[in-house]
Formats: sequence, structure tokens, C-alpha cells
Amino acid sequence: MRKLFILLIVFAVLFPVFSQEVTAVLEYFDDPAELEITDADGFTVEGIYFGMPISEGETIKTYNSSAELSLDPNGTIIKLAPNTTFSVTTLQKEDGQENSFNIAQGKMRAVAAKVKKGGYRISTPTAVCGVRGTDFGINVVPGQEESLFVREGLVAFSKGGEEIEVGAGQIANALAETFSAVQMSAEQLSQLYSDLDFNVLNPDDVPQAEPAKDEAENNKTEDTSAADTGDMGQQTTANKEETGGAEPQEAAQENPFMEWLRNAVGLEVGSVTIDGQTYSKAILQPVIALGKFKASLYLPIIYTRDMFDLNDWYRPKGNNEWSFGSDYDWGKEPVNGLADFFADLALKIRYIEYGKQRDPFFFKVGNIEGVTTGHGILMNNYTNNTEFPAVRRVGLNLGIDSGKVGTELILNDLAEPEIFGGRLYVRPAAPTFKAAIGLTAIADIDPAGDISSDTTDPVSKAALETDPIFLNLALDLDIPAFETELASLIFFSDVGGMLPFIRNSYGGIQAGFSTSSLVYQKSSTEAELRNYGFTAGLFGNIAIMTYRLEYRYFTGTFKNGFYGPDYERKRAEYAKELVSYLMDSSNPDFHNTTMGIYGNAGFNIADKVTFNAGYFWPWALDSNGNVLTSDEDELNMGLILEKGLVPVPRLEDISAAFYYTRTHFIPTILQKGDFKGTGLFDANTVFRGEIIWAAAPTLDIVTIVTTNIIRNSDGSIAYDDNGAPKWAPSISIESRVHF
Repeated sequence: MRKLFILLIVFAVLFPVFSQEVTAVLEYFDDPAELEITDADGFTVEGIYFGMPISEGETIKTYNSSAELSLDPNGTIIKLAPNTTFSVTTLQKEDGQENSFNIAQGKMRAVAAKVKKGGYRISTPTAVCGVRGTDFGINVVPGQEESLFVREGLVAFSKGGEEIEVGAGQIANALAETFSAVQMSAEQLSQLYSDLDFNVLNPDDVPQAEPAKDEAENNKTEDTSAADTGDMGQQTTANKEETGGAEPQEAAQENPFMEWLRNAVGLEVGSVTIDGQTYSKAILQPVIALGKFKASLYLPIIYTRDMFDLNDWYRPKGNNEWSFGSDYDWGKEPVNGLADFFADLALKIRYIEYGKQRDPFFFKVGNIEGVTTGHGILMNNYTNNTEFPAVRRVGLNLGIDSGKVGTELILNDLAEPEIFGGRLYVRPAAPTFKAAIGLTAIADIDPAGDISSDTTDPVSKAALETDPIFLNLALDLDIPAFETELASLIFFSDVGGMLPFIRNSYGGIQAGFSTSSLVYQKSSTEAELRNYGFTAGLFGNIAIMTYRLEYRYFTGTFKNGFYGPDYERKRAEYAKELVSYLMDSSNPDFHNTTMGIYGNAGFNIADKVTFNAGYFWPWALDSNGNVLTSDEDELNMGLILEKGLVPVPRLEDISAAFYYTRTHFIPTILQKGDFKGTGLFDANTVFRGEIIWAAAPTLDIVTIVTTNIIRNSDGSIAYDDNGAPKWAPSISIESRVHF
């Protein structure tokens, strides 16, 4: 009896200590084959399972899988994105001890519980950060970036004895030249969190109870060598001594309505030049963000003189986008009225998206940019908004990837669908060997639709009358040699061609599938393939540099990257070229073979400067096998400059982005042949430049310059006397209000 009594007394004394011991638990992961856990000695831990405890000294490496951890009993939860290395350094065993963690590379999110006792610390290679009851994320790119971004609360971020405070909606990079907190837009913060949503753990379940006031006062008198109570990665002992033990102040609570307004409503006010005419504009852009789901509307008023006169408003492609079918007689034309209603409704969508490319599931509705299928032999960097805002399209891009099988779909415009594409691919030996085989099919059902109905040009007339459909098919093969954190090398090859369908017979061109465009009959006994192409090459990265090198070969009217960034403005020219070939397939001009080398390289420096450039150097063989110079070259460049690049007042608040793609680049420089008298900015150029000055936390002043095609009142493309599309720069100066 005495022994039992003694045991009860010992248990009563030790229970508070035992109850404070913290355990890390692996609650969720996508794929155990894409997860590696090593112990303190570097040995691999076998048998990964849900609910598995993670011990001190153990390291989790996520490859193509995310992971979620919880800390029991305090309730803090942690999300690890793919390609992250995260270690549990120490776990609290009694009051005053720290829970410490380390992220060597990758991306994570922590929703930290507000607890009365126990310290926390998360370290990057050069810095320490932490909070109390805060939702924040960390992104580490070794040698380039160690960023802390905060959704709620206030974070102490320190390196080398220097400490700053990062509040809600701010970001700081420990490797930047200036170690300071920078305000983000709601869209930037949403993008940073886009791959950090929890699958099974719920941030709403994380305890947020404040420490009792008397206990908090008592804690202030505790030994400063102990970790600060309730602090997720608070200052180290050395830092506390330097700062006199001062603790960061909690962020002031923002008015809930103003917080919602700031995150949910965007407003653009300014001017824009379209087709040589200057308009005023006021555009409301409400935003909804729920985890991986994000949506925004585009509600524009673009007018010349009187914003209250509906007849004075700009009409994209001649369409009154605010009529919602009311400009039709629904009794006589119900189908046209209904179609116009949904078309106008679709134009009010800026974007609707879930996830991002390479996620197991993603989709985006709205502006579609930089879509490449396979390795680009059919669709390479396709964009449906090259003429925005003069012409607005609401496209669709959707993808599903189960690991061994995947598919991707593309549609150029929900309001006026004309370009459809899809790719199906398999990885037979995944995940051991990630080689992939893909099949791509893309169709344009109305490439001649941009030709004016009153054209007098015979080839244009033939294209309108035959009304062709482009049908393109391609196979692609992808073989990774190696993929590591510092370098990767992937070999690839694509082959593709076009088999058009002719709707109407006209001028000797027969209706139906035009096999003659793919197989040229040289004689009654001899035939050869025409209008096809193939590519082979390699791509990958070396540290901060990406690279791509490939050999291209294509014949006749086929072009590598047929559906490229300038396709929407060139599709009518391609339709005329196809008709010209079908009218006279024996013409030697259509029997040339073009080949060449394409090279591309890019780099990113400290997430402040991103540059990318590529060039295709072509040459040609004529029907007699003679080597000729080719005018089918292509140059593309991109430059992004982030805020804070120039550490000078006012200039540090400026960011910019420039994109330039130009076909027939060298012939234009040399003023050669058909390109004599042309400039570097014309219908063969896709250019977009954007300069943003953050004049205030809630106000950006933006200048945007683009090259746009001029269109007739019926929406068709206007051509000059040489048959080239007319073009004009579009200049927009606007104020973006974030509230």
C-alpha cells in the first residue's frame, strides 16, 4: 500500500513534465515512393506510413510528393512542398526547452499554435525565423533565396545578429542585398501559397489561445538563456542579449472589412491605346481565393469621351460585350441570342484556376500563356492574349497526372472556341524510370475566319470558300538521363505533321481530308512525305542556368511550333499558304526543306533578375539538294526585374517585365528580300513590356506597351497592300488600386 502511495505521488509530480513532451507525427503524404526519411546517422528509415512518429535527428526529403506533419499536443501543423529537405533537430521534453527544425532547401508552411509554454525555432542555412500563433511560409533555394512570407501575424526574422519584423502580407529574403520586409500584393501572396494548402490537416483546428496575462508577466522574468515561451523560432539567446530580451510586438489587428476589401477587390483606372485610338478605362477586378482555387472577374468600362454613353464604349472585335444577347431578337434568333449571352458572360472572367502545371490536377480558365505540348513541335509557348486588351479571349488549360498516365487539354476561347488541343502521355516504368511517350492532337476549325469577307485577293477568296480545318498530330519521347538538385539532363524527340480537312470544294481543291498535303505524288509510281517535321535534342539545368539545344527539320508548309505565341494573328496567313499549296502542289517553293539548330539559355539571380533568350538558326535545301539561306529564323527573349533590385529610394519600388519574340529576325536586320523596309516591330513581332511603380502600399502606377494587330469592324484582320497584317502599338497607362 505504501509503495502504491509513493508511486501515485511520483506520478503526480512528474505528470506535468511528461504532459509537455512534444511528438512530431507524419500525418499525410502523396506517395511513399516519392518520400525519403533518414535517421540521425544517415540511414534510411523503412516502412513509411500515416501516423508515423518523426524522431529527433530525422530528415524528411520530399521528391514528387508533399507531406504534412503535426506537433502533439500543442497542435502546430507543417506542410512540406515537393522537393523539400526538412529536419527535426530537437523536440521539447520539458518546460523551457525548444522545438527546433531546419529547412535546407524547398518550401514549407507552418501554422503555429499559440501555447503557454515551450519554444520553437525554424532555421534556414543562414537565418532563423519564428512567430506566435502565425501562418507563414519559407522558401529556400540554396545560394539564391531564403525567403520568409507571412499571411497572418508578425514574424521575427534574424541573420548574423540583425533582426527584422515581417508582418502580414510581407516577404523578406535573407540573401537579398537589403535585408528588409517588402509589401506584397494579394495576388503575389496567393501565388506563394498556391502549393501549400493542407490536404488532411486543418489550420482552423490549430489552437490560438493566448497565454494568461499573469503567466505572460511571470515569463518576462525567466532566465533569458531559455527559449521565449510560446515562440515559434524566436530569437536565439545571443540575439536576445543584443536586443535586451525585447520581444516583437504582435501585428495590429486590421479591420475585417478592410482586410477583405484589400484582398478581394482590385481596380484599374487609366488610359489605353487600341488601333491607334486612345481610350479611358475603369476596370473592376474582384478576386476570390480559397486554397488552390482562385478566381477573378474582369468588369471593364473602356470609352473615348463619355463613360455614361454605352455607344461610346469600346467593342472588342466589334462585339458589344455588355449586351448579353439583348442585341438579338430572341423570338426569331434564340440561338444567336443565347450564344451572345454566354460569350459576353465568358468575357467577364479574368481567370478561374485550381492548382498549377505539374500538379496531379490543375485547370485554368482565362488568359492562357506559354502553353507547350510535348516538346513544342506542334504547340510551343502558345498564348491566347497577345492582343489583350484589344481582343480578349477566355481560354481553358486543364491537366491530370496520375504518375504513370496523364493528359492535358487546351482550348483557345470559351466565348468563340476554335482551337482545340490535347496530349495523352504514359510513363511505362514510373516511378523507377520516368521516360514518357506522348501523343498530341490539335485542331483549328476556323483558321480562315480572320479573312475579310469582301476580300478581292484570289488566294484569300479561295481560303474563305474552301474553309479548311487544320488537323495536327505529333508523337513525342522524353528520356531523363539524370535529375538532381544541381543539374539535370533530359533527351527528347518529337515528330509531327498536318492532315487538313477541306469543308467545301473550290477551284480544283476537293472537299474532304487532303492527303495530298501530307503525301506528295511525284509520279504514278513514286510518292514522298511532305509538310511534316521532327526535332531531337536535350534540355535541363546547371545550377541557376537552364538550357535547351535541339535540331529541327521540317518540310513544305509545316513549321516547328506551328501553334506559337503569334499564331492567333498568323492563322489566316497559314490558311492562305495551305490553299496555295493545294492549288499548285508542284510549285518548287513548297518543296524546300528547312533545318537548323535552336538554342536557349536562361538564368535567375537571387530572384531579382530572370533572363531567358533563344534563337533558331536555319538553313534550307531546295528540290535539287542545294543549300540555301533560310528566312525562317526566330528570336525570343524575356527579362524580369523584381522590386528591390536597385537599393535606392523610389527606384527600389520599381519592377518590370519585357517579352520579345520575332520571326524573320536576321532578314529584317539585313533588310533582305521581302523584308526590305520592315522594322523589328511589326506583325511578325510579339512584344509586351510592363513597368510597375509601387507608389504606395495600395497603389501601383503601371505602363504597358504591346504590339497589336489592327482589325476591321467585323473582327477580321486588316491587311496592307503587301498582304501583311496591319499593326499598331497599344500603350496603357493605369493606376492599380489594391485598397
